[in-house]
Amino acid sequence: MRRPVSFSVALALLACSARVQAQEISDPLPEVGESPGGDVGDRELGATIGAAIATGRVTPGGLRVAGRYIYQVTDVDWFDFGLGFTFGSGDAGCMRDADDQLICDHGAAEGAAIDLFGGVRRFFGAQEGFRPWLRTGVGARLTHFADDELTGGSVVLSLGGGVRARIDDRIAVGGHAALELGAGVFGNDYGAAVQLGLTVGADVEFVLP
Repeated sequence: MRRPVSFSVALALLACSARVQAQEISDPLPEVGESPGGDVGDRELGATIGAAIATGRVTPGGLRVAGRYIYQVTDVDWFDFGLGFTFGSGDAGCMRDADDQLICDHGAAEGAAIDLFGGVRRFFGAQEGFRPWLRTGVGARLTHFADDELTGGSVVLSLGGGVRARIDDRIAVGGHAALELGAGVFGNDYGAAVQLGLTVGADVEFVLP
């Protein structure tokens, strides 16, 4: 007996639907916000202005400005390199004790420093147009307290995070905060020292062509 044409057409449509569903399961579309995608360039230049807040002793604090370059290495990770400058008061904060040992206790915004740093920044899925990120890094720091004629070099570890939003195809703005821990050696018979501080700032980053 010959099957009705309508029954044959129904079978053909059912077979096509099954093939489409199987293709969608094997090759799903990415979810919105799952990875940075196109809103973070594979190469960007950035600038930061903010504050370095020192915990005293020989940690530099004051106005912090920095420039940075980021370069994409995975779907969610970027190398992050830069150069930073700290501008604080040069007021004296050191004295000699009874044993002629140099003791220093500078304020939260004293001293000057140059930092050369590098690390890895990881971007996370967008949240209502904002892109959060975390960064770990290490740097070399040269610190100077002018009135005390005290200079030292340190290795500094940093852990921080921030958020940014793109305002057009090439420019993103945001903010960040980071904890910095360093260890170094200072002259003028001061010797080894620990540095501990917090930085906060505003960022602007530009996609390179």
